[in-house]
Amino acid sequence: MHFKKYLHSENFEFPSVLTAENRFSELRKPCAVAFPSLGNNIFRFTVTGNGWNRNESTLDLFPGNAGVPPAHPPPSVDTVNAHLHPDPFSLSFKSNKGGSLLESVPGKAFGVCGDSFLMGFKLDGDEKFYGLGEKFLGLELSGTCTKFWNTDIMGDFPPAVFTEGRPDPAYVSIPYLIIKTKSGWVGILVNNPGAVMVNTGAKIKVEGLMSVGAVDKMLLIGADHGQPDLFFLFADSLPELTRNYQKLVGTTPLPPVWSLGYHQCRWGYTSAAELAGYKQRFAREKIPVDGLWLDIDYMRDYRVFTFHEDHFPNVEADLADLQSDGQHVVPIIDPGVKIDPDWDVYADGLESDVYCKNPQGKTFVGQVWPGDTAFVDYARKTGKTWWTEQVAELARKGIHGCWNDMNDPSLGFVDGTPMLWANGKKPHWTYHNQFAKLMAESTRDGFLKARPDERPFILSRSGSTGMARSAAIWHGDSTANYHWLQLSIPTALNLSLSGVPFNGPDLGGFGGDTPSQLFLDYIKACFLFPFCRNHTAIGTSRQEPWSFGKKSLNTIRDYIQDRYRLRPYLYQLFVQQEERGEAILRPLFYDFDQTEFLKVDDQFMTGPALLQAPLVQESRSRKVILPPGRWWNFMTSKWTEGGRRFKLTPKDDTTPLYGRAGTAIPMETTSPETHHWRGNAFDLHLLLEPGSKHTLRGDLVSDDGATFGYQRGERTRVSYTAKTDGDTLRITTRTLEDGYGPLDLNFVLYGPFKKVVVNRKEIKPANYSYRLAGRIQNVYRV
Repeated sequence: MHFKKYLHSENFEFPSVLTAENRFSELRKPCAVAFPSLGNNIFRFTVTGNGWNRNESTLDLFPGNAGVPPAHPPPSVDTVNAHLHPDPFSLSFKSNKGGSLLESVPGKAFGVCGDSFLMGFKLDGDEKFYGLGEKFLGLELSGTCTKFWNTDIMGDFPPAVFTEGRPDPAYVSIPYLIIKTKSGWVGILVNNPGAVMVNTGAKIKVEGLMSVGAVDKMLLIGADHGQPDLFFLFADSLPELTRNYQKLVGTTPLPPVWSLGYHQCRWGYTSAAELAGYKQRFAREKIPVDGLWLDIDYMRDYRVFTFHEDHFPNVEADLADLQSDGQHVVPIIDPGVKIDPDWDVYADGLESDVYCKNPQGKTFVGQVWPGDTAFVDYARKTGKTWWTEQVAELARKGIHGCWNDMNDPSLGFVDGTPMLWANGKKPHWTYHNQFAKLMAESTRDGFLKARPDERPFILSRSGSTGMARSAAIWHGDSTANYHWLQLSIPTALNLSLSGVPFNGPDLGGFGGDTPSQLFLDYIKACFLFPFCRNHTAIGTSRQEPWSFGKKSLNTIRDYIQDRYRLRPYLYQLFVQQEERGEAILRPLFYDFDQTEFLKVDDQFMTGPALLQAPLVQESRSRKVILPPGRWWNFMTSKWTEGGRRFKLTPKDDTTPLYGRAGTAIPMETTSPETHHWRGNAFDLHLLLEPGSKHTLRGDLVSDDGATFGYQRGERTRVSYTAKTDGDTLRITTRTLEDGYGPLDLNFVLYGPFKKVVVNRKEIKPANYSYRLAGRIQNVYRV
């Protein structure tokens, strides 16, 4: 795959007329067009003919989730006027409020070049571009030309690019482009599993990297192979667009609460005894931890689904001991199956005929950790079923979650082109980008087969559109430097907007030695990312929390404990994601629709309530832009006015963290020194101050955090209203569901209200203090 070679519009034939039968008859191979409205301002453009009669995409559209109302949009009146103009052929989308949202370039609306297609759209220069899944290219993506082809960036790019550059394409292929226009928000999803290209107005470059075949900028979207099948989504706001997109591709199933904890990993952890030592050390240091992870060294000769007998002498008993206090052992599961006729796992797969073929009809052979390896053909039901059975057998030994690595698929020095699918009947491009998604689906099915009522947790390096229904994504291999720390925020935000809210980087960076200051900056920047794992490579300096000295340890402990204090808030955000498709990590312009925020890529919101502006450069000072309104400054334990820019220099134990007035944050009721979850008790922090005019409404859910019982009604849901009137605060609650029993709910107040009435009963607030973001918060509690 040539990563930096792109489709050139001058090689395409663009038909000028669409017949009354919606056909392009003037092409050498005539094509037909379908252009239905799907409701909620979602339109689908599909072309058949020219060998495009089958879409190889496995994306399940409008899938919904178990226990959640159907996601397919209800019948509605579109507020966008979509037109196919037959002669000359063009596409246009206009708001019924007036103004163009998207319009094709005259003469370049749809083009064909052999198996490739290309579509061109006008740009006026005022657009802003976001999304595109995992791209290490920054937050705003104007002037970008990029391909979608899952790679192993450490193996596929030169060391300089991996260390200090922006490798592209990366591990995950989600060709979903978000456009901010003068007339509203636009989303374009290319439902094509092949090598899609998106060019957001890149001009002709002297280096010859790209030529659009025209002087004027344009948006170009196409693919080397595969059926043209595009979804066009329109909305007045980014939150509305995101919710509709999530319903289209599927929201994230509510994860087990332990997956939202802190996780410890290192390439080099090998044995039950080693993990037991870390478990004891975490307890001694009063650092909560939910996941103790195993990289490739726990296996016997890197054979998937095995434990080395020297490392785990009695697998079931060893795992039971390690997990006796509620922590989870999370092993790596790579896709490569070592080719060894005497090994029962490989032999069974061979007999069951589940491996990918090469053009000669033989088993395709790649090179990964075990040496010569075979790969399961997930394009076949027999392949997925076989993998599911292997995972289920592993899970029954006592495993409750895993991570899928090397699933790009990484093949070592071996060219993947001869790796064929569907028993050798389909070329490599059809499932290359879908390999990780299908592997994750099969893996998840394996855990569900072993424990049907337990929510599994799967982490994946690679993925494609709709991936979040089966697995979370981490950002893959990175280098221990500030370059990769800076990239972690825009990468996480664009993944979140592209339908993968459960994501995060390796804390500290994967490759290279991590200095103490860099790790402190990582933990302070990422302690509220949906996924939080400390992971590093073999041969690098130690990176456990106590490895950086006593002073650093105290700060690291604080921020891990802060994560656990705020875990109820993260959990509620995942509830809202599953039910409504709300983003979790958000750029500032998600909640504050102001032009000045459109390129801010070093600040972010976690849900609607918390704004973070961490240090992500070696400089100890930074500029902060605080949106309008009142904010609780956790660094000073005081209210501050927004709508301004300022510079600050946080101390090593603090980080710029702000709570938004008029929001509520559920937190743990006790000091979070352990990982144990209290799913029926919260302190609800009401970010209101006396004298303000706010009415705050919301609801909280309570369940066991582990099973699917909530889908059977084993959940409590309480609505709340908090209204300020001068120095009086009135709080009312109402139980909407009570399937998990009573909810123990206290309220934390951020101002000296003279009168507090809870459900018509006056209660006198008491002084209350707790620690967050390195500072004591002096507040009140009722």
